[in-house]
Amino acid sequence: MTKQKGFTLIELLVVIAVIAILASVVFVNLRGAQESARDARITVAVGQVRSIAELINARAPSATPGYQGLCTGTALNTAGNTDLSAITADITASCTSAHCTATPIACHATTSAYCVSSRLNEANQFWCVRSDGRSGRATTACTATAACTIP
Repeated sequence: MTKQKGFTLIELLVVIAVIAILASVVFVNLRGAQESARDARITVAVGQVRSIAELINARAPSATPGYQGLCTGTALNTAGNTDLSAITADITASCTSAHCTATPIACHATTSAYCVSSRLNEANQFWCVRSDGRSGRATTACTATAACTIP
């Protein structure tokens, strides 16, 4: 009787099963990395609003003094401002989870202060930038009566 060289069917099935398990673990972890990357992009975009807000404040005409030109209602004032338009488009494209709404950005400004926040891909999480120089994760968005609370 001669011995045949090679793998048995059982050995091949075990190897395929191990590869499938490893691949599923990698795919699950990859999803979390993608959401983290999108959230990082949102935080950078919201952080850029601070520079634009200071430019608006410095160049404010007497008709809209201070930071008031930053917002239109509760959204960023994108009329005639290509930078704010690009930031709004970038945030909207990056906020892809079910927790994101059609308008993930909240903006409120007065003559002396502003607050801008954007939803992140995690439930009940926002990235907030305020005129007092603070920025960070918050559990609430900016509102007309209160700036977001940054722990």
